[in-house]
Amino acid sequence: NNVQEIERNFGMGEGQSLPAWIRLGASTTLGNYVMPERIAKLLRTEPLTQVQMRIGNTQEIISAVQRLDVDAGVIEGPCHADDLDVQPWGIDELVVVASPEHKLVRDSQCCSIEALRAQRWLVREAGSGTRESVDNVLLPHLGGFSSSMQLGSTEAIKQAVGAGLGIACLSSCSVQDLLALGRLTVLTTELPPLERMLYRIAHRSKCFSPSLTRLLEPLMSVSTR
Repeated sequence: NNVQEIERNFGMGEGQSLPAWIRLGASTTLGNYVMPERIAKLLRTEPLTQVQMRIGNTQEIISAVQRLDVDAGVIEGPCHADDLDVQPWGIDELVVVASPEHKLVRDSQCCSIEALRAQRWLVREAGSGTRESVDNVLLPHLGGFSSSMQLGSTEAIKQAVGAGLGIACLSSCSVQDLLALGRLTVLTTELPPLERMLYRIAHRSKCFSPSLTRLLEPLMSVSTR
């Protein structure tokens, strides 16, 4: 029959299941810095599984899940959509970074709230989970930014911070490369520990395959420090 013919075309014998096809949505930080390793781990045990990953800001991934363009999404900002199942997925450490040549690094062992407030902050666009998280964790302490510059990606912000254009609050996992190269420094500040909740989202009508369930097993933390 047709099913057996398909299985033969995939080189599969009787009793074996068809390879899984996963369409995943991931917000920018998770898509760039967390999910590639997860996908590689899954494919080591399921080499026939096909994974397609769409990366966008949090609002774009929410919309893709709502339209059923993807099977599920992982995001770094809150989701308020009533038609989606939203589950806590993990905790992400946020750090304040600057160029090693920045005045705050040279002049201070511990940056005061006043000194932080006076800096130019490099931030993501509205709709980004990173932007919403930064606003949620920083603004109650800083009371606002004296100056800010909006950039469209975490990579752009990292490079701009390294060039001395300002400081930024970013996911710890996203800055490990430039920290290791000595192009960024984590500032010691008077701020409390900064973290945000990560979420797994899916349409309420969507059933998870075993492969998708394994791919999206909950994270304890994505901090690598």
